[in-house]
Amino acid sequence: MKKTRELPILLGVILLVFIMNFMVFRLAYLKEPVFLTHVFTAEQGDGNLNKLYYITNEDDQRTPVWVFWPELGEDISGEEPFWCMEEKTRGTYSVRTFALTYDFLDELPIENEMILTQMQIKWSDGTETLADVGELHIFAESKIPREDWTDEGIGFFDHIPYNSYEKTFLEDVTLTGVNMPLQDAYGDLLTVTDQNGNEITFPLVQEKNDTFYMQTQFMIPEDDVRSHSVLALKPVLEGVGADGKPMRFFMEESARYVPEWSVVEIYRILHMKEAV
Repeated sequence: MKKTRELPILLGVILLVFIMNFMVFRLAYLKEPVFLTHVFTAEQGDGNLNKLYYITNEDDQRTPVWVFWPELGEDISGEEPFWCMEEKTRGTYSVRTFALTYDFLDELPIENEMILTQMQIKWSDGTETLADVGELHIFAESKIPREDWTDEGIGFFDHIPYNSYEKTFLEDVTLTGVNMPLQDAYGDLLTVTDQNGNEITFPLVQEKNDTFYMQTQFMIPEDDVRSHSVLALKPVLEGVGADGKPMRFFMEESARYVPEWSVVEIYRILHMKEAV
């Protein structure tokens, strides 16, 4: 008699657990892919390539086939994404990415700066998504020519990555400093040191045949709200040659950042985006 009573209770518990799991699954299921906040800088006349990241359901079979920026219109900014791939799968969610080259930039009439914030994504199943992707800062082409480094590299110090740059000058040069895009918002994240780890102060005079060496680190504390964004800025080392003409040395890899794709980080981003 006792076993007969226990059976309905056991079945009821199983049913309750099933219903609760179903409700949690439905609450966690994304209605649309969630794009991270990206902050990119690009300059006309300079090759640009960036990867955009989004979080979607693990069972989402769609891939992006065409994107454009509504602020400019499809005819001007339409582009086919490439390098479409899955970065990580965490539970019911998948982090995915695709790359863009912004071939339309050189055709834009920009006097100083233009900022784009929304992207229209067309998917392989015919559906579309209008997404807030962050900020793409487009700067007008500079009249100052781009100089080449003698050598560039990547290394690690105490498990912390850094970028290195080296230049042997063929004339007397005065290096005036590093121009960090969006300096007020992100300038504190970039450190510039010599080979001994000492901070470099500018202006710095380099004589003919001198070899200049520089290391950079771009770090964001874990508790910093900026650590949940994707960053790709373009710092520039600026200087003046012996003839008085300005010089620019790009440091593309010195200010790039992508979050760590842990389960906690993915849920934190989705919560910040009010997607769950």
